[in-house]
Amino acid sequence: MESLIEALRPIEPVYALFPDKFRAARRRFDAFSGDTLYAMKANPAPAVLDLVYAAGTRHFDTASLFEIELVRKRHSDAICHFMAPVRLPGAARIAHAEHGVRDFVVDCDCELDKLLAETGNGRDCRIFVRLATWPGGAVFDLSGKFGAGPDDAAGLLRRVNEAGAEPALTFHVGSQCVNPLAYVQAIELVRCTIALAGVDIAALDIGGGFPARACRSSPRWCCARATGFI
Repeated sequence: MESLIEALRPIEPVYALFPDKFRAARRRFDAFSGDTLYAMKANPAPAVLDLVYAAGTRHFDTASLFEIELVRKRHSDAICHFMAPVRLPGAARIAHAEHGVRDFVVDCDCELDKLLAETGNGRDCRIFVRLATWPGGAVFDLSGKFGAGPDDAAGLLRRVNEAGAEPALTFHVGSQCVNPLAYVQAIELVRCTIALAGVDIAALDIGGGFPARACRSSPRWCCARATGFI
């Protein structure tokens, strides 16, 4: 890196990318039987996106129309999943009609109402209900920002099912997960919610990816920057 800086003497940020590391990171998820998604919020830079795609990833966790359009313009066969529980009015309509997005997430009745209205009642959609997980498993807990409790989530699942959409569940144990047991607790919440709802789910989105050591010298665990459907 020192030689690169010396040679270029940049006045603006410069990306120094290592394709082998992208391929190695992608291979870590090969044992996962579901679809592995790249979370665009981790790094939406076009050069990074191209290397993620070249490494074999075809599914992308997107949180805005900007991210969806960025993926679709560069890689027309990529599949975008609109996994933000709160969207601007009209965003789901454009994603659905113009970009073929069929996966969405909600965590409250008002967002479900808006989503159903914008997607023709969601009949060709898979709608994920986001569960709030217990705090304490990650450096940055997200359940105070997004997610419903089991009772509310069960009610949302029933509404999704009644609308004719495919009901699904999702959770995110938090950013920089330091305790793999957080996933065990979250999946138990999933089991309880399914039992309360009395409906079969089409998929489970394991938000945050797999626990992994932060570095060789550290005993702490952190989340790989990806998500996955099973």
